[in-house]
Amino acid sequence: MKFDIHMHTLHSDGIASPADIVKAAKDAGLGGVAITDHDTMDGVEEAVAAGKKLGMIVIPAAEITTDIGDILAYGIKELPDGTPLQILNAIHEQGGVAAIAHPCGPWLPLRFVDMLKLFAGKIDALETYNASTPMAYNVEAMRVAKKAGLPGIAGSDAHLPEQVGAAFTEMDAKSVEDVLSAIKAGKVKIGWR
Repeated sequence: MKFDIHMHTLHSDGIASPADIVKAAKDAGLGGVAITDHDTMDGVEEAVAAGKKLGMIVIPAAEITTDIGDILAYGIKELPDGTPLQILNAIHEQGGVAAIAHPCGPWLPLRFVDMLKLFAGKIDALETYNASTPMAYNVEAMRVAKKAGLPGIAGSDAHLPEQVGAAFTEMDAKSVEDVLSAIKAGKVKIGWR
């Protein structure tokens, strides 16, 4: 099953409602989504309700801004805050999965390999393909993930409904718990159109 696990709605810097984004994912042939609005979970309830109506798996999630880069938090109940280490710990305390969004590029204050050393064992996956990021940085992210032995995930980073599904993470999952387990175990494949 294909999941787009990085996208935004009007609750952050996207233009569509969570329900419209879930419908766009269904129309794109996806089986599930994670709405990862910046520093808010305000759209999760609407997205989950839309997912139930459409037979889609909706993973409660957010993209959390930190001074070392953006952290994708999946399977969380509430938005963590604090230092990057506190955020990573809070994600895990909630039973969630922590991934680093678009980990390679000039927007990061630290080289990503240095970040991995600082937070060894706290990062569950890297976003190795982001449809809104230049390919050179995605290739570098794939290289870093392989060297670090971390699973790679992919998402569209959609801000418009028509961008949904431009990149996806494929896994065998029938529930949110299955998605989290598959990412942690590295039983995922990335793809794009």
